[in-house]
Amino acid sequence: MPVPYRVDTPYPRPEHLDRNIRYARILLNSYSGQGSELTAVMQYLYHHQMAERQRQDVSDCLRGIAIVEMHHLELLGEYINRLGLYPTYSFYQGTRRMRWNSGFVCYGRNLRDMLDSDIAAETKAIEGYERDIRSIPDPVIQSLLRRIIEDEEIHVKALTDLRQTL
Repeated sequence: MPVPYRVDTPYPRPEHLDRNIRYARILLNSYSGQGSELTAVMQYLYHHQMAERQRQDVSDCLRGIAIVEMHHLELLGEYINRLGLYPTYSFYQGTRRMRWNSGFVCYGRNLRDMLDSDIAAETKAIEGYERDIRSIPDPVIQSLLRRIIEDEEIHVKALTDLRQTL
C-alpha cells in the first residue's frame, strides 16, 4: 500500500559510499541546518497540532508530510554517518559550526500563514537539494537527493492544493 505524501519508489541505499567529510558537511545543512529536514519535521508537527482544532484535513496532511520528512532525516543521517561524520544537530556556515535551534521554525498564527511558510520551505528545500547535487559529484548521493526532491514536489502540490481551499 502506497504511503501518502511520497513517491512509491524505493530510496537509494548508501552501501557503496567512501568516506568524504566534505560531502558529509554539505549534507549536514540539509540534515539540520536552518532549512533542513529537522526544521521541516519540527515545523510540520507544530503546524499539525495547531491545525487540529481548525481543519482536520489540513492537520492530517501536515502530520503525513512530517512523517515523510522524518524518513528523509533518517536517510540523510545514515549517509552522513557513512561519509564519516556523526549526524549531529549542527551544520556549517563556512568553516564555523552552528547548532540547530527552534528559532528556525516558522510557527505561524493561522492556517494561511502556516501553509504559506510550508510551501516556501519546501521550495527552498528543493533548491537546496539541487545545489547539493551540483556540489557533490557522487552518483549515489545525487540519486538519493533526486529521490527526496520527488517527495518534496508532492508536498508542494499537496500544500498548494490545501492552501487554495482556505
